[in-house]
Amino acid sequence: TVKEEQYLDELFNSPFVPHSKVSITQIVDSGQNILAYYAPCAPNKALCLKFSAVKLAFNGQVGGDQSLRITSTMPVRIGFKIQCTDTNLYLFRPVFGIIEPKETFRIKVTRSPHPKKRDKMIVCTTIV
Repeated sequence: TVKEEQYLDELFNSPFVPHSKVSITQIVDSGQNILAYYAPCAPNKALCLKFSAVKLAFNGQVGGDQSLRITSTMPVRIGFKIQCTDTNLYLFRPVFGIIEPKETFRIKVTRSPHPKKRDKMIVCTTIV
């Protein structure tokens, strides 16, 4: 909802709210698949999110859609926000969300056709 989105946007922009980031490194090779590797970066090495796949594959010249499921491993509600270095190339639906304790959330990732390029995507999380 719009109210949830505004709340999460304010939450992630606040310098007083600690949040973790899960970094996704994307390397795009022209004519080959794009691989996204997930490396959790959470306090005390605790894994707060679990991803449905180790990699997402896109054809750089064609683009396409992929589905990503994020599962909370925590007994609390987790708010997330997805950021990307090239928002013109990638579309995430939804960008903001709240994952209930031990629940799974589905995100649709769409990549537009584009030649060789290096991008980075981040999933920011915080306890809500």
